[in-house]
Amino acid sequence: MDPLSITTSIITLYNAAAQLNEIRRHHSDADGTLAEIQHDCYRVLEILRHFRPLLRQRRELLQPDERFNSVTLEKSLEEDCNHLIQEVNKLLKDLAKLSSPPETRGELLWSHVKRHVNLRRLQHAHATIKETFQKFREHYDIMASIRRQNLPAFPSPASETSGNASTSTLSPISRRSTPPALDPEVRELRAKLFLGAIRSNEYEKVKRILEDTDVDPNDTLPLGGGSWPLLVATSAGNIEIVELLLRYDADISSQNSEGLTALHIATKNDGADMIDLLLRKKANPRIPDNDGHTPLWHAAYGQNTGNAFGELVINHGHGAINEPSDDTRRDDKLPTPLWAAAASGNLNGATTLLAENANVSIRDKNERTLLHRTEWPLAGPLTELLLDRGADPWARDLEDKKLPLHRAAEHGRMDIAAKLLDKMIEIKRCSKAEAANDRDVDGTTPLMCAALNGSLPLVHYLVRVWDATVGLRNNLGNDAFYNACAKGHISVAIYLLGLGADINEGNEENDTPLHVAARQGHEETVKFLLHLGANKEAMSKKWIQNARILQGTLGSRGQQQSATPAEAAEIAGRVHIANLIRGCKEHDRPVDWTVKTSDRTRTGS
Repeated sequence: MDPLSITTSIITLYNAAAQLNEIRRHHSDADGTLAEIQHDCYRVLEILRHFRPLLRQRRELLQPDERFNSVTLEKSLEEDCNHLIQEVNKLLKDLAKLSSPPETRGELLWSHVKRHVNLRRLQHAHATIKETFQKFREHYDIMASIRRQNLPAFPSPASETSGNASTSTLSPISRRSTPPALDPEVRELRAKLFLGAIRSNEYEKVKRILEDTDVDPNDTLPLGGGSWPLLVATSAGNIEIVELLLRYDADISSQNSEGLTALHIATKNDGADMIDLLLRKKANPRIPDNDGHTPLWHAAYGQNTGNAFGELVINHGHGAINEPSDDTRRDDKLPTPLWAAAASGNLNGATTLLAENANVSIRDKNERTLLHRTEWPLAGPLTELLLDRGADPWARDLEDKKLPLHRAAEHGRMDIAAKLLDKMIEIKRCSKAEAANDRDVDGTTPLMCAALNGSLPLVHYLVRVWDATVGLRNNLGNDAFYNACAKGHISVAIYLLGLGADINEGNEENDTPLHVAARQGHEETVKFLLHLGANKEAMSKKWIQNARILQGTLGSRGQQQSATPAEAAEIAGRVHIANLIRGCKEHDRPVDWTVKTSDRTRTGS
């Protein structure tokens, strides 16, 4: 054998010997560690096997009042015990596989390798079992603490008959007057039991918890979103549990994070029986939530009716129906229960509130009264009720200085307009025309509003019955006929033409009805106006600024000072309307309906 081969063999044997020594060292450590783990496992297993039957026997040894309080905790403890036993047995099996005696040197070497490879996993399993066992012992200590702290709260029969009258007559509430301090974990476990019993409507369980523990019904439940037990029970709708909590001095005025009391919640849930119970227990119906809404407001908005609603009104008091008294918390859109009832269409609720002298003059943030809200479905019958209760038909809103009559005309409500006009002349002792021609801040009359809405019956009613003037114009120079053409209301436009409206007269910018109809794209109205002789060459100044902004729209005539109806339509992107106007020939227009100035003063008589 050559020297190089000998040297190589020596090096190889040396490395093999070094590896065997390393395995032997690990094997020695592994043996010690495995023995330690096995010893710990046997000890834990012995303790757990001793505990398990004791846990089962303890349930039978407990007094009934103790049993309920600890059964859930003990069940959890027993489950932990069984789980630990399973884990320890599994670890012992793994140890047994690694502890079988080798028969050959090869098996010995392989056993060393297996122990070395599995040692870390077994150590991790051992650490996990030790940690779980520690938690098990802590759990057991909690149980012992609960048992020790509960003992003073349950006097034995002998002590109850010992002649101490003051002790024997103590109520459950009195026994809990000085509760012992518990570990936070114990309190959390009890709160969880308490909350679960309330949510699942388990009356007997709730009763036992209140009787047998120091649970305070006025402590918030962290597991319930920080809410009060009474509020949780009210939401669940269990009257018996609510009544039970109140017997244990639950605060009937407690509020959640939204400011809702139990009475708020019962009202929102439309729980008539719950409302009745809370009111009998002296719940305050005037407490507002964070939005300034009282339970009565929620009842009105939710269309609650019947005895419960009436009881809320009565308990609110005649002078407090318009709560909240703190204006900083008032709802700026629906400020009172009466507003809430009107907005939701609760006629019965509104009638009840008005019968109890609800304030009909309260306004929203825009200074509108309820008479202004003519768009609401309840507006018709409510208007009459409000007027009978003294609501002012001459009240103006803040921004536009409009009367309720203007709003009624904007929505085409002839029924409301008739009631308002009758009351207006009764209060102010003015003429019909003065009432019908009232102007807002823009100079707009109710007739102009009705024409803009396209309500021909209301237009006819205002003109024929209330002497509304057809030729009046607003601050921009627009009249009722112009408004009708702006919205494409041909029937109203025809009617107003018959009453003396001028088909060609423009407004302050010389913008004619044909201009506005063309600009708005009302093709049928444009045809109607052209057929009746509207001037298609009339020049309006309204669009010269826009013409300059829209580069090249008017071609080389960028310096012109006005636009024809066709050009106005073109600027607005209504090319087909522009072509329609330009294509109209004189022989297609059989008559010029331009009305003489002397005729424009007529009102349709």
